[in-house]
Amino acid sequence: MRLDSITNLGMNYLKVGIVLVLAIAILFAVNYFLIYKKLLKGTKKLNKRKLALSAVSFCYFILVVGAVLLDRGSHYYSAYDLQLFNSYLDAWNSFSKVAWRPIILNIIMFVPIGILLPLWSEKLKTFWKAFAASIAMTFIIEFCQLLMKRGIFELDDIFDNTLGAVIGYCLIMIIFLLRKDVKKKGLKVAACLSPLLLTLGTFLGIFAIYNNQEFGNLEENYTYKQNMKGITVTSEVAFDDKGSTAEVFSSKVATKEEAYDFAEKFFGKFSEEIDDSMTDVYDDTIIYYSKDRFTSIWIDFKGFTYSFSKHREEEKNQATTADENKIKSALKDFGIDVPEKAVFKAKQGNCYSFEVSKTKVEEELYDGILTCEDYNDGTISRIDNKIIEYKPVKDCEIISEAEAYNHIKEGKFKNCIYTESMNNEAIKSIDVQAVKLDYISDSKGFFQPVYRFDISVNDVSGYIIIPALKN
Repeated sequence: MRLDSITNLGMNYLKVGIVLVLAIAILFAVNYFLIYKKLLKGTKKLNKRKLALSAVSFCYFILVVGAVLLDRGSHYYSAYDLQLFNSYLDAWNSFSKVAWRPIILNIIMFVPIGILLPLWSEKLKTFWKAFAASIAMTFIIEFCQLLMKRGIFELDDIFDNTLGAVIGYCLIMIIFLLRKDVKKKGLKVAACLSPLLLTLGTFLGIFAIYNNQEFGNLEENYTYKQNMKGITVTSEVAFDDKGSTAEVFSSKVATKEEAYDFAEKFFGKFSEEIDDSMTDVYDDTIIYYSKDRFTSIWIDFKGFTYSFSKHREEEKNQATTADENKIKSALKDFGIDVPEKAVFKAKQGNCYSFEVSKTKVEEELYDGILTCEDYNDGTISRIDNKIIEYKPVKDCEIISEAEAYNHIKEGKFKNCIYTESMNNEAIKSIDVQAVKLDYISDSKGFFQPVYRFDISVNDVSGYIIIPALKN
C-alpha cells in the first residue's frame, strides 16, 4: 500500500472517530445537563481533562482498530510468525519501501499509547507498569488478528508496537520532568530520549550500510536457517568444489526526472502532452496519462522498463500474418532496437513478442520479454517492454557449487519453490537433480550470479536459489 493510501486510510478512520465522539458528546451533554443537573439536581462537576483525554483516546482506538482489523481481508488462515526480527531480515533482503514501511508504521502507531497511558493514571507513570500495559495491548491486537483471520500473529509486531509505546512513554515523561524541579534533571531527560535516539540511530545505520555497499541485496537470500531435522537431502550430481569468478552486471535505475523526460518524448510522437494532474506515483512505478486518458505509459524505475498503450476506436486485427521486420520497423519509430538474438513469436490475433533470456550481445546482457499489439494500419497500439539491458561491471569471486549445495544441507536457503500440489505438506526429502549458474536482479538493479538448484521436494518438482557472490 502506498504512503498516501495509508495516510488517507488513517484520516478516514480518524474522521469516523471524531464523528462518533461528537455523537457521544451530544448524548452525554443531554443526559448530564437536562437529566442529571436539571431533573435530578445533581451537583457533581465534570472533569474536563478526563473528558478531553477520553475523546482523544476514543479517536485513537477507532483509528487503530480500523487499520489493524477492519481494513484487512479475512484471508490469512490463522497465520503466525514466531521468528523474531524476521520482518527486518526480509526488509533488508528486498530493501524496498514496501517492506520497511510496515515496520516503521508499526512503531509510530503505538507512540500515542505510550503518551496516553501516564496521562490516564499516576500508577502508569511507573515504567514497568506502562511497559506491561503496552505489551498486553499489542498482544491482544495480535491475538484478535489471529482469531479473526485479519492479519498475521507476529513477534515482530509485538516488538515494534512495544518499542513505539516505550518511545511515546519516554517523550511524555520528558514533559513531566521539565515541569518539575528534580535532581539530575538533565541526566533523566537524556535517559528518556535514549529509546528514540537509539531507534533513529539504528535505522540510519542500516540505511547507511546499505547505501555504502557496492551491490544490492537479494530477496532470495535466507532470513533464518530452515529446520532440517527429519529432512533428507540427496543428490547424484557431481558438484564442482573449486571457486571461480562471474560477471556482475548493472541496469539503469531511472529518476523521476528521467522518467518524465522519457514519457514526454513518447507522448510527443502523437503530438500529445502529459496531464500532470493525473500522474500516479508509486514506490517503484510512475504512470503518466494524456489529457484525454487515451494514452498512458507506466514506467518502472528499476530497469527503466515501461508499458505504453494508446486507445483508438478502430478495431484491432483478429488475425494477422506476422512480419517480424515490419514489427521491428514499427518499434524503431519509438526508439526501440530489439536485441539481435531476441526470439520472435506471433501470438493470438495482433499480439507479438520478442524474448531474450540472459542473452549476451557483445558486452551487454539482455533479459526479459517485449510484447506489442498493432492496429489495422500497422501502427502500434500497445508496447510492454520488459527487456532490461545490463552492462558489465566487474568480475567477482563466487562460491563453488559444492559450497552452495552445503548451504542447502545446512538449511541456509529461503524456501523451496514447488507446485501447489504440495499444499501445506511438511518437507520430508529434497533431491537435487541439477545445478546451474543463473542471474537475478538485486535491490539496486545489479544482475548478480546465483546458483539455481533444480530439485524434487517430496517427489514434486521445484528449485532453490542460493546467492553465489562471496561475502
